[in-house]
Amino acid sequence: MKHIRKSPSELLHLHNLQTVKIESCRKLKVIFRAFVAQGLGQLKQLDLFDCDELEAIVAERQEGEETIDNVMFSQLIELSLRKLINLKAFCMDNLPFKFSSLEMVKVHKCPKLKTFAASDGNQSTTELKVIKVNNNDIKLNGIDLNIVIQNHNKKDVCAFIILIVFNML
Repeated sequence: MKHIRKSPSELLHLHNLQTVKIESCRKLKVIFRAFVAQGLGQLKQLDLFDCDELEAIVAERQEGEETIDNVMFSQLIELSLRKLINLKAFCMDNLPFKFSSLEMVKVHKCPKLKTFAASDGNQSTTELKVIKVNNNDIKLNGIDLNIVIQNHNKKDVCAFIILIVFNML
């Protein structure tokens, strides 16, 4: 499976979707196109595991697609990204994201993940206090989620955590 959609000419409406769990879809490169992600306001849990070719959760906008003001995952509580060896970002596009209910982010064995969203800090995660990275809990304390993601693969995670605490003093 390479794409999730009905057919090339039909839009896929997933307005009532609450849970997405995808495991071992080795050829899947992207989960949602940007215009589909915009309509996922009821999504509460997104759990992705062992998808070898997955590069992004939300695809970049294609030429000719409508302008998207923001992508709201207003009900998303938990995001789990595990063993996604080619995942580069939640979204590679410069879209503003709002995760007003997000409480838990788990990132494990995602070695190419370099940024959460390429949105220049234009993401809102008001309820997110802790992110679990490779089995280490990191308290955000107002730190931008992208900064944590950019540093999650550093060999000495403890030093990174100490650096965050030092910067908070």
